[in-house]
Amino acid sequence: MPNAILSQSILSALVVFIPLQMAVAEPIVDTKNSYLDIRGTTVEEIKNSVGRHAAMQKPFKKIAWVKSTWGVDWTFWWREGPEGCYATAVEAKVTFENITPNWIDQAQATPEMRARWRRTKAALDLYLQQIVSGGEKAVKEIEQLHRRVEPQKTCNELELNFNRAANRTINLYRKREREIANRVGHGSNQIPDLADPISIQTPVAASPTVEVGGWCELSSDLENVRQEICGMKRTCVEGTANCTIQFEVGDDRILVEYEDGEPLSWNEEPAGYAFINRSSCVQNSLDKTILCFWEQKPEGNWLFHLP
Repeated sequence: MPNAILSQSILSALVVFIPLQMAVAEPIVDTKNSYLDIRGTTVEEIKNSVGRHAAMQKPFKKIAWVKSTWGVDWTFWWREGPEGCYATAVEAKVTFENITPNWIDQAQATPEMRARWRRTKAALDLYLQQIVSGGEKAVKEIEQLHRRVEPQKTCNELELNFNRAANRTINLYRKREREIANRVGHGSNQIPDLADPISIQTPVAASPTVEVGGWCELSSDLENVRQEICGMKRTCVEGTANCTIQFEVGDDRILVEYEDGEPLSWNEEPAGYAFINRSSCVQNSLDKTILCFWEQKPEGNWLFHLP
């Protein structure tokens, strides 16, 4: 059964038109999270559990791992002057409703299966971040519309033009969201399948110390990729997934610390997972550089999927 992701954005516009000026803060972001309880301890059981939830989300036929909807409300203030009626300030709010999986049987699963789930969940979180970023950008632009919408002869005309501009902004980001979803196959091109074994770059409980050579790829923009022969050495606290991996890429030495299998730091700076061609790479959270390690020389292009 293939991986797939369902996501969509919903436009809602509650517009209030007020003839006053006031100071307005940053856009309001309201996030409502809910969870699907996923049962099972094997790949087949987990996928069947997700599939049962997806079957209720007609007309979608594929497994829906995560769903996000968003809507924007706004209020703007106006004044009348010699040049006509003009907007003076805007207050906007974006509301996200996210549904994500919650695996409730993971304590009974094997360390390998838990590591696969962490890898998949991190990729789901990244995909969700891509989708919700459109709503965040849209609401920020709407809060600045009073600087761009031209004054009108009447305030009724101003209201009409302002709302048209706000809706155009939302439609633009909804279009971009659809383009992202199509480019990554609604997430299926970047979400690791639970059946795929854990790579050497992803520590699991009781991972042994290992030192190997391979190929490293580094990129900060996902377009310009540096590819070199490199080495990596993984050392773990005995019986745990708390590990350090040292990469030697040319003259660069990169030390990544993992806590319970999750990237914690990159040369003492914050780090997290990134997913290229379904492989769990590591990303420096500050400068956005991504490092992927391959035991064999990789082929093909990276997926350009980060927001």
